[in-house]
This record gives sequence, structure tokens and C-alpha cells, in this order.
Amino acid sequence: MKLIFLLNIILIFSFSQIFAQKGIWESYTTSNSGLPFDNINSITVDKQGNIWCGTNFNGNYPHLAKYDGENWNGDINSSWVNSIALAPNGNIWITTNKSSLLEWKSTFWKIYNSDLFNFLWAEPLHIDSTGIIWFAADTTILRFDGKNWSAFYPANTGMPFQKITSISSTGKNIWFATQNNGLINFDGTNWKNLNDTSFISSLNIDALTSLGDTLFIVFHDGTIEFFIDSTNYNSHFVKFSSGYTSQITSDRYGNLWIATNDGIYAFSLTSEREILHYDKTNSPLPTDQITCIAADSSGNIWFGTIGNGLFKYTPFYVSVESAKQLSSGSILSPNPCSGELSIQLNLTQNNYVIISIADIMGRDLKILSNSYLDKGSHSLFFNIANLPDGIYILRFTSDNFSLSKKMILLK
Repeated sequence: MKLIFLLNIILIFSFSQIFAQKGIWESYTTSNSGLPFDNINSITVDKQGNIWCGTNFNGNYPHLAKYDGENWNGDINSSWVNSIALAPNGNIWITTNKSSLLEWKSTFWKIYNSDLFNFLWAEPLHIDSTGIIWFAADTTILRFDGKNWSAFYPANTGMPFQKITSISSTGKNIWFATQNNGLINFDGTNWKNLNDTSFISSLNIDALTSLGDTLFIVFHDGTIEFFIDSTNYNSHFVKFSSGYTSQITSDRYGNLWIATNDGIYAFSLTSEREILHYDKTNSPLPTDQITCIAADSSGNIWFGTIGNGLFKYTPFYVSVESAKQLSSGSILSPNPCSGELSIQLNLTQNNYVIISIADIMGRDLKILSNSYLDKGSHSLFFNIANLPDGIYILRFTSDNFSLSKKMILLK
């Protein structure tokens, strides 16, 4: 996907992907599909596009189901499935109520047990970018690298692990959300508890997700803030709900989707304004209680419910065109991009132009071009795939104009 910028100092037309107020809904239940259970508490999508659903409800049925778009396959009859996660190598991992960590090895499940792991509930489960497994069990954080286990307790870390609600990672930093003790960070060496309400909005955190080096935090009151490079910039995106958030994820376009007990919320990172809210009053949803959510590579959103099965929502994105009179003029389409940047400059006079990229807080990261350009049209091509996924600012500076545009890099 290319990111194309056109600059013209007279008139611009700007295009962006925003949510349309309709889409396609599909429902999967035990009565209309091969789904073996209607109570879904965990969901993920693998690299082949298969949907994996788990349940931790009692019953004589498979507690894990895989859907390939046509057929359902059930598995794990003897245990509850607490959590499901996808590893960087494409393997699926689950935790169960039998004190087991399982890895799907294409044709069979490999079971990993440890004396450190003897808890009924093992969730949430997270796998970082290096493939290290992290999950919470009671007041313990367990780490597994494929061979060795490590256990972290309040006694050996000084951290309040009493109620971990979500785990995420940005680079080497592992983040743990707690119910009433703020945000916990582990940088590979040191543990830190961020529990100062002058630093974060609240100590009660429901969910975490990351996009590149950016960590998104959903507080229990519905406020979203973000961290970059382990630093809080107190960026208040939106207060979308006062209900409980069960999970947050991002789709292929960089939009955030949030599962709550008040339905589903979504908003665009590029505009921070286009918000959708679906519940049983304005959609086919039979319930507002959404337990889990995942996005596939085609842009579909999948989410689970308790008692009402699995739902698939295919959003309609519309291209919004607007004309504005600006001193510099610009156009950005599409956004986000996957690393290949094509910039076309149409200058009405000779000019010295600097093109640079900054992070979301405005800190310069890289100068793409620093040159004198003649009047007329110029086509410039850059590869920014070496930058981590995230939100960036593209800056254009010359003698008589300065322009900044937000963009999302998603490879």
C-alpha cells in the first residue's frame, strides 16, 4: 500500500477512510452453524485467517472451536479454555483450567506444565514480539520462553498483582493493567508501578492494546489515553462509555474497536472523532454484553457473547472528499500505509523544501528530503518500512509554508 501526498499551494482535496453508518452483520450460533458453544470468552485470528474461539463454561462439548470460513472444528473436550493468543511464528497458544499451557503444532497440541502453574484460572494471556508467553494466574505473573518458566509474585517484585485485567507489550516493555492498582511495567530488568493519578487518569484499568510503540489504555470510566516509549503524555482521546471494557483491538486500517458491556465502540486514530457505537437498539446484536473481540486481515471484526454465540461485522468504509483553501495545500490517501511512501509536489514557485517524519508527540525521527526544488511537479519515493508500526506526523517545511499531517504506519 502506498501513501501518496500531493502538495499544491492553491486548492486541495483531502480523502480519508472513515466509518459508514452501516455494514454487514453475520451471526454464528449452535443452532445455525457448527459452532459447538454459544458462550464465548476468548477469540483470536491466526495468520491463515482461521477464527479460534474458546469457552470456560461447563458442559459436555468441545471448549475450543476453529472456523476456516466454511467448516467448524471442535477440540479440547476435557478442559475449559481460559485464553487464546497468537504467537509471532503463527502458532496458537491457550491456557486451560487444568493448569496447562498448550501450543498448537499444526496437527497436535503440545502441553507445557510446571509446578509454578497450579491455578484454576490463567488469564489474561499475552505473547510479546519475541515469542515470550506471559499470563496471570491468581496473584502470580508467569513467563515461559518455550523451555524455561519464571514466576513473579508481589513478594519478589513489590508489585500489586492482585487483579490483572489485561497484558500488552511495546518493544521490550511488558504492561499489566490492574483493577485498582494502576499500570505495571516491566522493562526486562526493573518493575515499576504507575499508580499516581496525576500521571494517569485512574487506577482502575480494564484493557490494553498496542500499535507499534504506542500503548493504548482503556480506563474503567471509558477514558482512553496512550503511552509512547514508556512515557505518558496524558493524551485524552475520547470518553466513550461508563461501562466495563472487556477487550480492545485495532483493525487493518488502524481503527480501534472496543468490546464492552454496553455494546461495541470504534473510532479512527487519524481523526480521533469518527465514533461508532453498536448495541442491541441499533444493530442485530441481541445483547450488549460483548466479551471479546478480534479483527482479521480483511477488515472484518469478530466478537463473542455469552449465550448468543459469535458475530462477524464487515464495516463499510467511505472515502470522504472535501475541498479546503490552505496556504500550502495537501492530500493524503490512503491512510494508513504499509511502508512505501510516494510524495508528489506541485510547486508554484522555486522553493527549499524539507520533508520529515516525527512521532505523535512531535519529536523528529527522520528527515526524508532536504533539498531545493524548482517550480513544477516533483515525484519523490521513500521507504519507511524500517519504522515500527504506529502513529506518525509527516511534516513539510519551506520558506513560505509549513504543513503537518498525521498518518498511521501498518505493515
